[in-house]
Amino acid sequence: MMNILVVEDHQFFRDAVEACVKDIVQDANVLGFQTLRETQIALTQLKSNAHVILDLGLKDSSGIGTVTQIREGWPDVRILVLSAEEDLQLQHILQSHGVAGYVPKTKSVPEVREAIAAFLRGETVFDPIVGLVDGDDLEKRLARLRSLTDAQMRVLRAMADGSLNKQIAHDLGISEVTVKFHVKSVLSKLEVANRTQAVIELNTLEKYGQVK
Repeated sequence: MMNILVVEDHQFFRDAVEACVKDIVQDANVLGFQTLRETQIALTQLKSNAHVILDLGLKDSSGIGTVTQIREGWPDVRILVLSAEEDLQLQHILQSHGVAGYVPKTKSVPEVREAIAAFLRGETVFDPIVGLVDGDDLEKRLARLRSLTDAQMRVLRAMADGSLNKQIAHDLGISEVTVKFHVKSVLSKLEVANRTQAVIELNTLEKYGQVK
């Protein structure tokens, strides 16, 4: 029997998704949860792999970190993200974290239903338009990323893993002052305003070209 976890903190939407899932797979074991903690307990107790339909804005967790925590504990679990936002860059990041699908809640009911059905059939569910990037702009952005030194790239990848300056310094065997210098250089070279934008740029560009 297929185990399907619907993780959504808004009961109305959770109930709607559960009803949709039960209509698609009538003999499935469908479980609803509103927190990451409840989901982790359920995944620990289940004896077979599960499909998780996940909202990123939970009461006890939000954003990419929610996906990361599930993937770290249960790497074989397939995840479909239902998001309140229609965000190209977010979709790229989710793809890089091994998510099987991303569906904005702004889609129509039939579109959401078909996406869920495709996900449960084992397909990946992403909007094809996400792959469309202007060629000239892409090459310029890739060139900026490739201009980073090896040390700067190591710091950027550590940032992408969620590490703060102190942890990066410890892991790379350098001082926090040096880390801060590298971070400043990374932001300048990539022409972004903050660490979050730098990580998004890295995750996005790795989909389109060879980087260090």
